[in-house]
Amino acid sequence: TEVYFLRSYPCGFNQDVQIAKRDFHRVVRRAKRQYWRNLIDNFSSSSAVFKAVRWLKSPGAFQPPPLQVDNVVYETQMDKANALRQATLERRTAEDDIANAWTPVSPSRLIPFSPRVSLDEAQCATIQTGNTSPGSDNITVNLLQAVWHIIGTHVRRLFEGCLSAGHHPKPFKEAEVVMIAKPGRRDLTEPRAWRPISLLSCLGKGLERLIARRLAWAAVYYSVLHPQQAGALPKRSATDLVTALIHDIEEAFARKKVATLVTMDVQGAFDTVMRNRLVLRLREQGWPDYLARWAGSFMSGRSARVRYQDTVTPSSPLQCGLPQGSPVSPILFLLYTEPIYRLGNPWGRFGYADDTAILSVGDTVDETTAMASSSIAEMVRWGAANGVSFDPKKT
Repeated sequence: TEVYFLRSYPCGFNQDVQIAKRDFHRVVRRAKRQYWRNLIDNFSSSSAVFKAVRWLKSPGAFQPPPLQVDNVVYETQMDKANALRQATLERRTAEDDIANAWTPVSPSRLIPFSPRVSLDEAQCATIQTGNTSPGSDNITVNLLQAVWHIIGTHVRRLFEGCLSAGHHPKPFKEAEVVMIAKPGRRDLTEPRAWRPISLLSCLGKGLERLIARRLAWAAVYYSVLHPQQAGALPKRSATDLVTALIHDIEEAFARKKVATLVTMDVQGAFDTVMRNRLVLRLREQGWPDYLARWAGSFMSGRSARVRYQDTVTPSSPLQCGLPQGSPVSPILFLLYTEPIYRLGNPWGRFGYADDTAILSVGDTVDETTAMASSSIAEMVRWGAANGVSFDPKKT
């Protein structure tokens, strides 16, 4: 089963989505306000008043438990912030990377990717988006919108120059990483229960968003990514993958076959991506050298300070990893892990972001189990050779 979607989002699509979201939230606020007014108007006893007061009473500040890493317990906020930084952002070092990203390659095709940037494209990527949290420069999207008529032409030239030269400016690579508890996680003593979200420059995210949209469209159009690989791609969704998977399983059952499904999860995902390996991967896939250089520049010289509750650590360099919170990180991660979906039987592989499913079809359970075990071993070998590990708890 192949799933192909070639149409990209129109430039004004995101603006329409933002308008619809704003209208939706306005209706929700109005409904909540009316609900409380009706509730108060219908109070008939003092107990009802006290009940409403309890509803409105603040639960107080959230206090996470002590953090435990490798049998060491961290109790102060600063100690926990530094421990989380080491556990989530420093899992890999430059020693895990390859030495040279510019060895000769022979890509099967060269992907057209112009460095030219139009004013409309720069505007669409920079200010026609949600008012996301600013980075350390404190420049918001609202501020950029207010002065766009003055800075728009200069921003366009900046973006085009960055693409042409393969350079990502240093101010765009400084981040404040906020540690946020993952939804549904009960045991907050584990580092894996926390997600590091990078707050980056809104202007820098405009450049990253522009490149991400182009990469996603070209990756689909030129079949760089597997047709059953989704996440951060236009017009591909988890629903599409489930539909394709169910179709293949039902087709196997119709032929009186046995189907076995294995799911695997890349451990750490963005944090495990290494610069030279990513640059080499892009060159092998046929992307222009200036784009590969930009990706290398995007990943080099990064620095971050970690915010945990009310505590902020000093800024220090990062050696590897894509920043969670950057618009371009998801598509770069998909391109980085693209070879996974070419292993073994490619048509039995399905992927969404860092989650992978492998479907094995055969005549008996023993046969499909052996096929699944072989696929897992093949994935683990590829991961060991490429600095990627899989989470055994999610396999």
